[in-house]
Amino acid sequence: MPGSMTGSAPRRLSFLLGLCCAASLLSGGGSRGTVHAATVLSEDDARWLMLLQPAARSELPGWLDAHDRLAGEVEAAKEAGVLDVVVYGDSIMEAFRGECLGADWSQAYSANMAAWKRAFEGKRAGIFAICGDQAVHLLWRLKEGEGPAGLNPRVVTVMIGTNDAAHLSNVYPEAGASKLRGCPCPAQACGRHARHPPDQPASCRPCPGPLARPSGLSPADRQHLPAALLTHPGAAPPLQGESDIPGHIISLAVQQVVRELQRQVPQATIVVFGLLPLQPQMLGKPDREYDGIIAAANKELAAFVEGQGSPRLVYKDCGGDFLLPSGEVDSTRMPDGVHPAGEGGELLLKCMLSAMKVD
Repeated sequence: MPGSMTGSAPRRLSFLLGLCCAASLLSGGGSRGTVHAATVLSEDDARWLMLLQPAARSELPGWLDAHDRLAGEVEAAKEAGVLDVVVYGDSIMEAFRGECLGADWSQAYSANMAAWKRAFEGKRAGIFAICGDQAVHLLWRLKEGEGPAGLNPRVVTVMIGTNDAAHLSNVYPEAGASKLRGCPCPAQACGRHARHPPDQPASCRPCPGPLARPSGLSPADRQHLPAALLTHPGAAPPLQGESDIPGHIISLAVQQVVRELQRQVPQATIVVFGLLPLQPQMLGKPDREYDGIIAAANKELAAFVEGQGSPRLVYKDCGGDFLLPSGEVDSTRMPDGVHPAGEGGELLLKCMLSAMKVD
């Protein structure tokens, strides 16, 4: 499978409210010899964590097949020995494989693939990413066969949350975009799985994702929502006038992924990459409505990493490489306003390598 390697039921989190913190949740599962600062969960955070459970996109055609292929690659790598570098994410990372949902997309991402090959040819590295995934989907995948336990990696990286940002703007429209109007996935890559509302041109086909306002959703959207949010739509904490709530929720979800990685491979250095700019091209002009959500999420992720004070946990924001002085996305590096491609793919990997410190 191009670029993939060179060289089950969801489990519920349990935690206590108020002054009682779940130590394993907050310390990466009790890594040997590692002590992390305790954090008291607010009631709203506890409620959100109950909603942000590991979730599969099992009803999306092709998703489980893509997961099974990646889980098979993990198992094969275990049998072969180890992987020194393990990369997790969504379509932004899957582009280095030249794929989206396992389908060939090598023509659009040839530069990304070439950059990966140059950097890792002859080395033991693997990419485990599926386009359209949010943090809860990656968390499920880590627990169901794609996790790094047994691979003995030196470095594990994660970049996830872009799709969360797009769909959380529908849960809290006051905080960001009033509706999902961009194209988080390439139209051709979505193929028959895509949807395009009547007010959107057929060429703009955002992929379905899990978190959206429960009312008025299509069946294809509803099946990606956390069960608790569908059953109890009032369970989501209110906005309370804060514009950065979606970014906070994204940070909570990504933190769960990081802690699961810490639990599985306590010896590895984990690199948490900030979310890249999300400015889907609308009529030739970037949509800037997600800027605040991305900034809030990245600010909290950076603080989370700094707060752990561990040399084995690193934060890196590569987003600046894709912005013009005006704050708009550089379309020569991120043509659709979402995915680095061409020169952008090379720049992203260069930034990633600077944080990985791979020999």
